[in-house]
This record gives sequence, C-alpha cells and structure tokens, in this order.
Amino acid sequence: MPLRHAAKAILVSIVGFVATVVHAGGPLGINAACAATGCFAGDAPGLPVTISTEGSYLLTGNLVQTDPNLDVIQIQTSLVWLDLSGFHISGSCSGGPPCAPQGSGAGIHGDNDADHVTVLNGTLRQLAGIGIHLPGAEQRVEHVAVHANGANGATLGSGTVRESSFLRNGAVGLGFVEDGMIFDCEARLNHLTGFMVGVGGLVAGNVSSQNRTGILLGSAGVIYDNQLVDNIVEGLALDGAAVVVSNVARENGTSGILLNTVAAVLVRNISHGNGLDGIQAVDGSLLADNLANGNGRDGIRTGAQSLVVRNVTYGNTEDGVFADAGSLVRGNTSRENGGDGIFANDASNVSNNATSENKGHGVSVNGRSRVLGNTSRDNTRVGLRMQDNTGFEENVSSGNGDGETLLGVSMGTNLCGTNVTCP
Repeated sequence: MPLRHAAKAILVSIVGFVATVVHAGGPLGINAACAATGCFAGDAPGLPVTISTEGSYLLTGNLVQTDPNLDVIQIQTSLVWLDLSGFHISGSCSGGPPCAPQGSGAGIHGDNDADHVTVLNGTLRQLAGIGIHLPGAEQRVEHVAVHANGANGATLGSGTVRESSFLRNGAVGLGFVEDGMIFDCEARLNHLTGFMVGVGGLVAGNVSSQNRTGILLGSAGVIYDNQLVDNIVEGLALDGAAVVVSNVARENGTSGILLNTVAAVLVRNISHGNGLDGIQAVDGSLLADNLANGNGRDGIRTGAQSLVVRNVTYGNTEDGVFADAGSLVRGNTSRENGGDGIFANDASNVSNNATSENKGHGVSVNGRSRVLGNTSRDNTRVGLRMQDNTGFEENVSSGNGDGETLLGVSMGTNLCGTNVTCP
C-alpha cells in the first residue's frame, strides 16, 4: 500500500476511534468521518447529523454543508449541550451579503419543541440558510462566530446569547422571536438588523454597526450600554415600551434612537452625528440626562405630555429640543443649534432651562403655557417667544436678536438686558 494511502487509512481510523471513545466516555462525538455512517444511535448515515437523545455532544472535526437545502446538524430533543470545541460548520455560500447560492439548509437546526439547547465555542460560516436556528424556549449560545450565512445568522425562540459575533449575514445578525438576553456581542455588516428581540428581554454591552438597523426591539425590555454606530437607518428602533439607558448612537443614517409607537424611558444616552433626530420619542416619554449633538434634524424630539429634563443638546441642524403639547421641559441646556434652542407646543411647562447662541429663538412656546426661570442669551432671534395666554416670570433674557412681538403675559420679575424687544 502506498505510504499516502496508509497514512490516510490510519487517520480515518484515529478519527473514528476518537469519536467512539468520546461517545462511550461522556459527550458523544460528531465529525465528518462518523457522519458518513451515523455518529450514534438514532443518526442515519450522511447529513444531517441527527441528535434525538438529550445529553452532551462534542464536535471533534469540521463539518461541511453538502447541499444548500440540507441542514448539517438537526436537534430533535430538549436538553442538548453541543460544544463545537473550536471547529467550524461551513458551506459554500459566498459574496454578499446576502451570499449565494442561498437555500433552506441551516448549520444547526432545532425542532420547535427542542428547548434548553446550548451551543458553544465554534464557527458557523457561509451556510446557505440560517447559521443557528433554535426556535424553542430557553436556548443558550456562547462564544460562537456566525458569519456570512445566506439568511439570519442566528434565530432563537427565547434564551441568552453571550460573547458572540454575527457578521455579514444575509438578513438579521441575531434575532429572538420572543424574549431574549444579549450580552457582549457584536453585529456588523448584516443585510438587515444587527440584533432583534421580539418581546421583552435585556440587550446590554453590545456593538451593532453598519447594519440596516442596529437594534430593533419589538415590545418591552431594557437596552443598556450598547454602541450603535454607522447603521444605514436607525441606530436603535423601539416598537414598544422600554427602558433605554447609557447607550451611544452615532453616525446612523436616520435617527440615532427612534421610538415608533409606545412611550419609553430614556436616560443618559448619547446620540451624535445622526442623519435625522438624535432621539425621537412619542407621547408620554421620559427623557433625562441625555446628550444629543451634531444631528441632522432635532437633537431631541418628543411627543405630547412628555418629561424632558436635564438634557444637553448642541450643534443640531434644527431645534435642540422639540416637545409637543402638554410637556414638562425643565433644566435642559441647549446651545448652538440651527433652529430654536427649545420649542414647546401648547400647554407646556418650560422652566429652568438655559439656551444660548441658537440660530432661532432661545425659548419658543405656544399658547396656554408657563415659562419660568429660564436663561436665554445671545440667540439670533428673540430670547423668549411666547403666544397668547402664556405666563412668564423670573426669566433672564439678554443679547438676543430680532424684534418679534411677544404675546405672553408677564407675571413679573423678568429681567431683560440688551434685547431688541424685551418682554
């Protein structure tokens, strides 16, 4: 027998022996050699490798998708622990995203009722379909790289994903159908959304960049300490109530942070250099201690009956703060914006704000509002602009520009300096 053939035979024997030892002594082994004949009871020869018994499984070699419509590993039962042990499951889909040729075959595919599945420590790349598809409940994925697959990088029913990367996938990087927790992951250059959570959950400490949308949250949850950078549309889009704390959204194509339908709490976020609003919220939202600067429209724009407190806005193309009717706007600093420093619609309470060097009015308020204790200096137009039946008192207005008529009702002790027109 030629030496190279003998070496190949010995190698195949060793691989088969390793798989058998692992099978007998703990985790059941999976590799290309045993897949040809069936790696363990319940697994037919060829792909997919079928896991039908709960327990621990260990990848002991790389696996390659041989048909774009064929799964590589199928999990048909709950309570499965699958350690990829540094190996990869790969296909031949290339280019994109999305890559081609696409198909329905996943790298790892779980049945709908296969719950409590864990996948660890490996790479899934260039598969024709989804990298990891685990539609059941309470799934766990850690330390995996899911790159350049034809459809979603990973789709889970619910569960937790930690310290993993999702790059250049053909649709969503990582998505949860229901509630999910995502910690310390990266999503980049995916064709659609970087991270998507359907209902509830916690998304913390992640980086999502150069996707269509950075993070999309369907309803309820906590979004904390994420970096949302250079996505094509929004950095963060929320379709439901949420608590959004200490995130950075910068240089996204439209809004940095966008609330679409339901009020939320937004605290200590930074939104910088986005194409439209830095933060856009809806009726009844709370926005506190945020920084919005250098955005292409308003720094902060919120709906009616919102609370806008202690935010800093500067250098935005239009208004620093735009609050719709019935809002409380208090303790904000707004400077060097292209429109008004602060605009509030009818029946709002605007108090203790500081505006300066804005191209529009310092503070602009529509009728039936109260304007109290604000400081407005060196704005291009008037310092305080108010419409009928607005009461104003204890404001300081100095060094502002043109002489637009003010229709508010003075309630005393306002101080005017060098304005063209003084309330």
